[in-house]
Amino acid sequence: MDAHSLETISALIKAGQIRLGMTRTELRTLLGEPDAMGFFSRKNKVPPVWKYGEVEFSFPPARFLRVAEHHGLDLVYVDETDHKPFVLLLGPDASIARA
Repeated sequence: MDAHSLETISALIKAGQIRLGMTRTELRTLLGEPDAMGFFSRKNKVPPVWKYGEVEFSFPPARFLRVAEHHGLDLVYVDETDHKPFVLLLGPDASIARA
């Protein structure tokens, strides 16, 4: 099974290995380097969204890496596409949604 597949990441969430509040360093240690990063700007230079396969991990925006390293994970989801609806895997209003 692919380490960045939806099934693998869902299993890690259910096992408690991926949890709200974990840091970027903890996530990188568990899953390796992200396949993609996004949504940074001139104001917020550290990308708040890390993508592994089709699953996106959202952190609070940060201007500097030293600040960002203390921000915890606040959302895990699969974004909506033409063929799939938005799926919340982990967030403040849902412990574990469907996978």
